Amino acid sequence: MQVLRFIELKCIYTVGMAAALNVCEGCEIDKMLESFCVNCEQLYCQECTTYHMKCKTTRSHILLDASHRDTDINHSSIEVKCGNECGEQVVSLCLDCRQLLCIDCFNKHSMLKATKEHNAITAKHLTDSHPRVIESRPSVVSHPQQLVRAQVQVEKGQYSGTFTNKFKCSAPGDKEVARVRGIAILSDGRIVVADYKNRSLKLFNSELRFETVKYIKEDPRGIATSANDFVVVTIADKKEIRIYKFEKIRYALTKR
Repeated sequence: MQVLRFIELKCIYTVGMAAALNVCEGCEIDKMLESFCVNCEQLYCQECTTYHMKCKTTRSHILLDASHRDTDINHSSIEVKCGNECGEQVVSLCLDCRQLLCIDCFNKHSMLKATKEHNAITAKHLTDSHPRVIESRPSVVSHPQQLVRAQVQVEKGQYSGTFTNKFKCSAPGDKEVARVRGIAILSDGRIVVADYKNRSLKLFNSELRFETVKYIKEDPRGIATSANDFVVVTIADKKEIRIYKFEKIRYALTKR
């Protein structure tokens, strides 16, 4: 019998990750940060913030003030849900993780060994001399087709989208409802799903059928593929980048 399994090739410790804290993710220059975009989940300098506010496709995004160093969560002033999808109102922004946190997640974040030294500031709306209307993010819809139509209506461009397919990203051994951080598509059309609730990487074939799963001890955050279909996964709590590869194995079932 032949099956597929994940094997961990190596682990790269990104010790210098915190050094990039003041790098603008728009121009990629080390300078004073002005804002954090809730929709893009990125930090911007003053120049990129101004452009972000004027650009037609991003001017309705929610921008938070990233220039202050207020850590009193009682000063929070935004109506946005927690980045961990727990449904609670955000009170803090972690500049290191680029993540919005509710009161419970903020307390856990400040106690974890890997994140207790992070720069977490009060979540506040960005203010400027030119008042503007800040629209909230589109609410979650019950059907994927509605989401596609809603996105097309928001963009109002010359292109249109059509919903084609969907699949359940659960695995037989899951203990929690799957929560997807990201997906990566391999060269043969297979899909790797990063599920942070079940702390796992799941492989689905090109027909969207479940093939195998790799359970890990930490929450996977970002996921991508490199040459030769290596699966690259970031582990934020440990500041690691892990690289996985599929391996075909054969074994015979024997009675005991």
